[in-house]
Amino acid sequence: MTEQELMLTAVLECERVNLYVDRPALSLEQKARLEDIKDRRKNGEPLQYILGTCEFMGLTLKVDGRVLIPRPETELLVEAACEKVKLFFPQKTVKILDLGTGSGNIAVSLAKCVESCQITAVDVSPEAIALARENAENLQVAHKIHFVTADMSAYLKEQKARQNTFDLIISNPPYVPTNQLARLPRDVQREPRLALAGGEDGLDFYRAILVQGVACLNSGGFFLFEIGDGQRANLEKVCSSDTQFAKIEFQKDYVQTDRIMVVNKSQNLELRTQN
Repeated sequence: MTEQELMLTAVLECERVNLYVDRPALSLEQKARLEDIKDRRKNGEPLQYILGTCEFMGLTLKVDGRVLIPRPETELLVEAACEKVKLFFPQKTVKILDLGTGSGNIAVSLAKCVESCQITAVDVSPEAIALARENAENLQVAHKIHFVTADMSAYLKEQKARQNTFDLIISNPPYVPTNQLARLPRDVQREPRLALAGGEDGLDFYRAILVQGVACLNSGGFFLFEIGDGQRANLEKVCSSDTQFAKIEFQKDYVQTDRIMVVNKSQNLELRTQN
């Protein structure tokens, strides 16, 4: 939907189709609310924060200033994970680790689409974890997700020490390079900096997850990441330094930009890259 349609459906509490079929008139109270939404939007506040919700994978999630707003491109990451489960883990309870869960959009969506799974969702922000847990409860999948407030690196080190492993490790980590943060659109700058800043080259979290997380990934398991524009080549170099990575796949988004990276762990195959 367009922003105007999102505003109107929220104010009128109706579906998009009703805007065109019923052509409902706005009451004075509804007009006042619509003007308030427009004013806040003009001041750079993200529309999803104003409305308090966001659509993701056909689900309505609660979002606010505690978390990054889920993007449509991240749906491709969830779809890639579901495909790997279907192809490689059809007969088992899949253990999934979601690092940097934010609103819980990835964890909740996977809990919905993967029938038999145990998901651990980690975020350094207790405020984000509280919201993610609320979304899981609202969508009736909280029993499939264990929420943990922890730093990614510290959590991975702890799991390595405990010899706890997963079939999938999935993440949409902060990946905006430091020198690009000030150039982000005004509304994006209203989102948590913690969820955006990826270090000098935007790759800090990828390095940490790949290096520290490989011991936490079962043989034959998969890392799945959303990546930033132009980061493919440097991430290939990061992966090529570890001989445990058997295969790297990249998938493009809706504008044909490399957006999803899938890394397969195996002890037996030579590293190769698939377009």
